[in-house]
Amino acid sequence: MRTERKKRIIGLILIISASVLWGISGPAMQWLFAHETVDLPSLVAIRLFMAGVLMLLFLAVRKENIWCILKPWKRLLLFGVLGILGLQYTFVSTIEAGNAVTATLLLMNIIN
Repeated sequence: MRTERKKRIIGLILIISASVLWGISGPAMQWLFAHETVDLPSLVAIRLFMAGVLMLLFLAVRKENIWCILKPWKRLLLFGVLGILGLQYTFVSTIEAGNAVTATLLLMNIIN
């Protein structure tokens, strides 16, 4: 019973952290585009690279096998390029062209 409660609390902490980080990232990118000279593809690449590094570090800390995910490599490559890269590039380019609120609302309409 205790481990189930602990898992639930950790899950809630992760959900809240992800929401806060997502909420901060849009306005931060909007500020970056307004005040600095930033290349859109570079920003998307850095964003996805850092996300990958953080996920691998999280799995390494938990001592998970990170190599088993590479077995369905064709599906993983397709999902990564068409799904994640496409969605992130569209999101960041919408922030560059408009603002973070519009990008988030459009993204929520796409996801739902």
